[in-house]
Amino acid sequence: MPRFAFLPFVLPFVVAVGCGPKPTDPVPAPPTPTPATTPATTPATQPDAVPPAAGATLRGSVAHPGTKGQKLHAGFLRLGGDDWVGDVVGLGVPGADDSARVESSAFPPQKAALAFDKGMASFEFTSLPPGTYLLFARLENGPAAWVKVELAANATLAKDLTVEAGKGGTVEVTTPADFAGEIRLSPNDLIPADDPTFIGGKVATQLALGAKASGGKATVKDVPPGKYTLFAIPGTLVPRGSVEVTAGKSTTAELQAEKK
Repeated sequence: MPRFAFLPFVLPFVVAVGCGPKPTDPVPAPPTPTPATTPATTPATQPDAVPPAAGATLRGSVAHPGTKGQKLHAGFLRLGGDDWVGDVVGLGVPGADDSARVESSAFPPQKAALAFDKGMASFEFTSLPPGTYLLFARLENGPAAWVKVELAANATLAKDLTVEAGKGGTVEVTTPADFAGEIRLSPNDLIPADDPTFIGGKVATQLALGAKASGGKATVKDVPPGKYTLFAIPGTLVPRGSVEVTAGKSTTAELQAEKK
């Protein structure tokens, strides 16, 4: 038999060298963490300070003969302009040793205040636009006092008022028997010549210098001396004539029904 040479079959075996750290290699340091970036904080915007309301001021005192509980009114009315500028505040007269105060801001930024301090009455009207003003005070069911003043822009004007009883006259107004409204008087020296009806009606309303008609007659008492225009409320009577009032005397006038 032939002799066969049997050669051993050797499988190659490859050892990977250099794939891991050698025992002698230094251990790498861990990476230094990067600090988180804090976003910049934007300062909060502060609201602008609100400036005080601009405007002029009317202030003063009111001397009056009112008794405890009787209401005293004080107010102002601008005599001109297309917009309404006016207000009135009223407060019952307190005891001689008491204090009280009332405020109104019905037409902001305007403010009106009336105060009593141990028998003394004072008023203050603020944030008013410049112009010509009627400044007035009146007692409920009693006399009134007023003055016309010029108020400059952003100015402060002090003006005192004195309400006097028994210093005026009386106006007797005859009306139609079925008229059940009021008769009011408006001082002629307060009414602009170019607009007697509109401004005069506003003045008559604010002063409330009048009386309710009954049985064809209205009697207005404690009217300060001067010339007045008559107004009927509602305005259904004519003419809106003028009367002159003298202290301590009675003056007569007549208003008739308006013809249709």
